Amino acid sequence: MLILLPLWMLAVAAQTTDDGSKIYFENELPLFKSKAPQAAVPQMAPPKSQNPPKSQNPPKPQNPPMQQMIPPPPSMQQMMPPMQQMKPPMQQMFPSMPPMQNNRNTGNRQYINKGLREMSINLDYLIRQASSDDNTLFSPIPIANAMGLLLLGAKGKTAQEISGLFGNNPEFDVSRRPDLLHQELGSLIDDLILQPGVSNGSEVTVGAAVFPNKWYGIKSSYIDRAQSIYHSDVVPLDYIYRGAEAKTTINKWAANATNNRIKTILTRVPEPSTSIVLVSAIYFNCAWESPFPASNTKVRPFYTGKLNKNGKEEFVNVPMMLHSSKALYYEDKTRQLQMLGLPYKGDEIIMYIVLPEGDLRQTIGQLRESDYKAMIDSCENRTSIYMVPKMKLEASINLESLLPELGVTSLFDPTTSGLDDIAPRAYVNEIIHKVEIEVSEFGTTASAVTGVSVNRGGFTPVVRVDKPFLFFIHHVKTDSFLFWGTVTKPTPNTSPKG
Repeated sequence: MLILLPLWMLAVAAQTTDDGSKIYFENELPLFKSKAPQAAVPQMAPPKSQNPPKSQNPPKPQNPPMQQMIPPPPSMQQMMPPMQQMKPPMQQMFPSMPPMQNNRNTGNRQYINKGLREMSINLDYLIRQASSDDNTLFSPIPIANAMGLLLLGAKGKTAQEISGLFGNNPEFDVSRRPDLLHQELGSLIDDLILQPGVSNGSEVTVGAAVFPNKWYGIKSSYIDRAQSIYHSDVVPLDYIYRGAEAKTTINKWAANATNNRIKTILTRVPEPSTSIVLVSAIYFNCAWESPFPASNTKVRPFYTGKLNKNGKEEFVNVPMMLHSSKALYYEDKTRQLQMLGLPYKGDEIIMYIVLPEGDLRQTIGQLRESDYKAMIDSCENRTSIYMVPKMKLEASINLESLLPELGVTSLFDPTTSGLDDIAPRAYVNEIIHKVEIEVSEFGTTASAVTGVSVNRGGFTPVVRVDKPFLFFIHHVKTDSFLFWGTVTKPTPNTSPKG
């Protein structure tokens, strides 16, 4: 079974507005209900005083006074008007936006997927350069979802920089037509969602949530578009009076969205100056098309590619799963690498493992987006013998230091950020990405496993994943990467005695 659970959190700071923009405050903001899994939002008692406490140094109230701008908080029932009143018809909200199409195989979608694959390769390189960890792990889809939510409220230089993450193609200039990006990215996320069932044994859910500070303004147009295009939940919270409760609410949403696998995305109470917290999550739980026989799993050495103090190749002991079954296989003798594709039930999602003969970093440093695409297209369905580590990996990455390397800089600076269409003077001060991956023998249909005889044949490919490798999860229908990682030391592992 493979379970991957990444989560994104972006904390956005701002000051109150005095420009007269149409904004929502907590008492006006409806609580939308969307496709994303939701955690129960605790009932918040009204603050004792409508003036923020002096000890927390809140922003000075603008004219008119805060007491006039923010009436006492209503009950949760008052915050939830009938569903038909929550959002106007799409034509009224976006008169210039083309309607969503059912045909997903558009040329624009291809450009977006290409941009996301390139972003995956670039992020992997930056993470490996900045981190001393043995493994890298992230998910491009929550990244794209979160950046899409930011792009909804971006303009000027900030919009151009975020658009660049999705590729630069003269035939699909995202900076000139961001509506096309939102249309295609929104439909891509819709296409990723798989509900569990007997036929496919797979579950994929993608969700997003916007948690605005009820004391600051958030523009109604942004709320409408975030909910309509990205199905985002909108939950107003009190970061000034009840920061601890806000933290609990956000973490509960994260736990619910990831089926209780990631229970904490916020480890500290948000600052009172926080204007918006954006969260994007994906939950993935799929069964192998051909599960590994549990009786074949044995502890075996995994060679890390490093030398120990005695000059011998370092290794750790890890549980290795062994199987013989139909799998996708490709061998590149020029680059000296093997590629193994292991499908999940329904053949809609495939885990690819790239295993170089030599140094992992050197090999993947030479591969471009088009090379991965070509290798996928060159795979053949063959009976193969393969050995893969049973492992559980986790990663928590602060990407605010990495995105500037990809050209995204202005949104982190309050003097240059162009996020005013989200909230006045908004800027990003923190980006967190959390991922967990677990690979085991069976998946959700363990009882269906039967014993398999493993034989070596002269023409049968043998893939021993007992040294550093790259893996990525490919969604066939959308031609997109759901997850990406490199492994030089699987966990759990034990050191050899002596």
